Formats: sequence, structure tokens, C-alpha cells
Amino acid sequence: MPFKAQLMKNRGGKAKRIQDDMRKNEIEQRKVRKAEASGRGDEVKKDIAMQKAIKRARGEEVHDDAGRLRKAQRRLDIQKKKSTKKWEKRKEDVKQSILDKDTKRKENLGKTRGKRQEAAVERKQFEKDNEAASMEQ
Repeated sequence: MPFKAQLMKNRGGKAKRIQDDMRKNEIEQRKVRKAEASGRGDEVKKDIAMQKAIKRARGEEVHDDAGRLRKAQRRLDIQKKKSTKKWEKRKEDVKQSILDKDTKRKENLGKTRGKRQEAAVERKQFEKDNEAASMEQ
């Protein structure tokens, strides 16, 4: 099984992977600074470079460019904000459409009730008129 396929078995969110890569990159930078302070900065740099080269030779992807990682993180944040805004708009639209349908339903029910009431009044008037006419005969 290729190495990348092995990695995809236990995959997480893209944002999480970017944060992990940024954290690893920061830890490496701290190690280099500590080593430079103690006088063995070149050794540590070479060691880290060798580890990255071995990973690349095995087919692993090495994400060590801090600028690109930050840019990817920013892009994901913007995308998340955009989708959140879109979802909120959709929720509002659905809520508004439900309200519109409800008001229209109430109006239509009111119209039919009004027609029924008018018909009932006319029917009673007609019955009264018929009773009066039949009494006269």
C-alpha cells in the first residue's frame, strides 16, 4: 500500500492538519534557536534537513513552508466565515418563507371564512323571506 494511502486511513480535518504542521514547524524553529544558543545550530539544522529528505524519499509530503501554511490557514478561515454567512442567510430565508406561507394561509382562511359567513347570512335571510312568503299564502 502506498504511503499516502496509509496516511488517508486516519485522516482528520484539513484545518487540523495545517495547525499540526504549523506547530511542528514552530517546534523545529525553537530547537534550532536553542541549539544555536548552545553552539550546535548547524548540526541540528542538518539533522532536521536529513529527516525531511528521508521523508520526501519515502514519498511523504513535507509541509515546512510557514508562509504557505499561514496562507492556507487564512484561506480556510475565510472559506469557513463565508460558508457560515451563507448558512445563516439560508436559515433566515427559510424562516422568512415559512412566515410568508403562514400569513398567506391565514389570509386565505380568512377569505373563505368570510365567504362562508356571508353565505350563511344570505341563507338565513332567504329562509326568513321564504317563511314570510309561505305564511302569507
